[in-house]
Amino acid sequence: MATTPQSTRLQEPLGRSERDRLDLLIRQGNGRVGNFEALDGLFAALLSGSELLGVSQFLPEIMGPAPFGSEGEAQAVVVLLRRHWNAVGRALAEQDPFIPQLAKGDIGSLPGQDWALGYQVGVRLEPSGWNVIRQHRGHGECLRAILALTGELMEEPRLEMKMIQRRPDGTPLIRDHQVATLGANVTRMYRLLAPARRAERGDPALDLKDLERLHEGIEKALEKLPAGGDQVAAIRAVGDRLGLLVPDQFISSLLTARAGGDVRFEEG
Repeated sequence: MATTPQSTRLQEPLGRSERDRLDLLIRQGNGRVGNFEALDGLFAALLSGSELLGVSQFLPEIMGPAPFGSEGEAQAVVVLLRRHWNAVGRALAEQDPFIPQLAKGDIGSLPGQDWALGYQVGVRLEPSGWNVIRQHRGHGECLRAILALTGELMEEPRLEMKMIQRRPDGTPLIRDHQVATLGANVTRMYRLLAPARRAERGDPALDLKDLERLHEGIEKALEKLPAGGDQVAAIRAVGDRLGLLVPDQFISSLLTARAGGDVRFEEG
């Protein structure tokens, strides 16, 4: 299929002046996502999650309930948003680790705080998929390390133990580590949710190498499983070993396909 100038344009990353313009428009709105840095965090969470939300579901979080004065303004802003959405999607799939777009920060804000606030908004917009990660001991700590940058988790006991040492300005030293590892943690969340995205929306932008590793590991585990053994538990154990969160829908479809003699993961 031939690409059109419009589709090609939507794949172009925003330039500095365009990012500044979008940042100003977001700041003038009345949404929970307060600037371009927070927008970057929001899109990273939405693109990592299993559900594919429509623009109308998250646009009020960015621009407020009545964001545009005219249709022309709406189209111009949506194009900018779509271009950055596509850029974040490519970055999540290609960068290892992911590089979050962190600004120097507004007066009174902490490094990474706005980005994490945007990510938090994205997590809360599709809670069902993220709740599984929250409840997992290892993966939950990784997500909490991201969300702790919002400043809202500072009283959590497991984090507070690491925050005894502080800088002269009172900022906990643990924040330096959290900011430094932010990109790696975001990449881990993206990869953990890859099977869930495939099960829920047939995401074509998944890391097929991870899926191949998962497929091979599951095949070996099920071959060694005694008759009558717990197949679901065996599959989850493979996912844990590879660092991939395997959702119920994915396991169900896999076992159904396996019962029919077809265990290959096709790109869809």
